[in-house]
Amino acid sequence: MASGYQEVLRHHHSGREERLQLSAVGQKILTALSQMEVPAYLQRMVSNYFRAAECWSSPRMMGQRLTKLRLACHRDPYLAPFFWNVMYDRILRLELPRPAKIVGFADDIAITVVAKHLDLVEFYSNETIRLVRAALTELGLQTADQKTEVLLVTSWKVTETITVRAGGHYITSAPCIR
Repeated sequence: MASGYQEVLRHHHSGREERLQLSAVGQKILTALSQMEVPAYLQRMVSNYFRAAECWSSPRMMGQRLTKLRLACHRDPYLAPFFWNVMYDRILRLELPRPAKIVGFADDIAITVVAKHLDLVEFYSNETIRLVRAALTELGLQTADQKTEVLLVTSWKVTETITVRAGGHYITSAPCIR
């Protein structure tokens, strides 16, 4: 099943319909709403929205019929930003090591770490990246580790570098980022 799509399975037999099943992404959005303590009636509205994104089709005259439909209901141009924010909220609420902070903009995540020693900057950066990656994995999302960039800002006149790990990639800090 493609990520970001709701998969609807309907089983027609003698005109009877089975319950619709939400995709893993739809379930994660509903779970996130519950964890955010969104009122139950709003959670039901979102659930009904997912379930209403179905197509009606007439059953065949003979035997059973399985209709599999893929609907991009979380990519609705009006509601997609809402669904993204619901999922993203969990990342912004992570308990991070004390010197680390997360800044999120659109689908980018920036981590800032302030420490006096380079080894502490590396340690806290690696720990924060690990926590963010774990939370994203639980949400069914993933980072583009190969696109990760590191910038080290210091007040020292000597150029220093650090190396952090994002998944299986080791990234050395650069003098500037794109």
